[in-house]
Amino acid sequence: MILNKIKKDERGVILVLTLIILSVFLSIALSFSYFVIIDIKQARVIDDSVIAYYSADSGLEKSLYLLMKQKAFTSVSGLKGAFPTSQTLTESNGLWDIGESKDSERTFFRQRLTNGQNVKFYILKRSEQDGKPKSILINWKKGRVPSGGSEVPAIVKLQVSLTQLTAQDGPDGAMIYYTDTNKIEELDSLENGESACYNLKDEKIDGIGTIPAGDYAVELRALGASDIDFIDQISATAYDTDCNTIDENQIPNSSGLSNMTIKSKGRFGAASQSIMAHLLPRDPASGLLGFVLFSEQEVLKDGANN
Repeated sequence: MILNKIKKDERGVILVLTLIILSVFLSIALSFSYFVIIDIKQARVIDDSVIAYYSADSGLEKSLYLLMKQKAFTSVSGLKGAFPTSQTLTESNGLWDIGESKDSERTFFRQRLTNGQNVKFYILKRSEQDGKPKSILINWKKGRVPSGGSEVPAIVKLQVSLTQLTAQDGPDGAMIYYTDTNKIEELDSLENGESACYNLKDEKIDGIGTIPAGDYAVELRALGASDIDFIDQISATAYDTDCNTIDENQIPNSSGLSNMTIKSKGRFGAASQSIMAHLLPRDPASGLLGFVLFSEQEVLKDGANN
């Protein structure tokens, strides 16, 4: 009798089912809300990143204007010493900062050189330095390209040219800028463990005697067998001794490589973007000053969000 009453009493079952159904709906609602919140945050980050990017662009454009259009400065250090290195924009409240800009690079580094592509850097004001650069050390690595379903080292070489920027007298009174080193490296220096080292020779064109320590332009070019061949992780550093006396504990010349780099960081909210401009280190009065922009929006070296 008692057992039959228990079986017929189902009032508690309805309550349990109701709680289960409510729990399911609550879980669905919370999950949906979570994804909506994530999407809203991502949309906000994208909006902030756009403002941060154009804030960085504003700082870069102002710097280039002062260096190139007004021709008020011949160095990044002169620019930074005369003007604020950061500023908050009135309309957007975005912030730009060029505090990391500099007149030289301790290490010249480029991630990739494709077949036929070349880059240049400069070694300037050697005659004004107590510990003047006497050599450069270059490391590079052959890229890996697809072949037969796998990847193999690219068929590529590195051409290194060192040209003196002190003109010498040539035939018929012509002024010649002498390329005293022009060599093609075939061995991958990062693979074989031996860096490619070159002395700054300061030689006369006829090879007899030397000239006072002068400035140099260094050109690096990738020579491949096809369009897909490339050089990876190429770097150069300057040293105050010649190639025969460089050891692994020696400190590079921190101001030996003279490429001017303007790095403008833009910040807004939680987002951060950076843009760099590498300027050829020539007197703006000559009208030859140029620049190449590198945006870190895609490379994400600094990241889109901090």
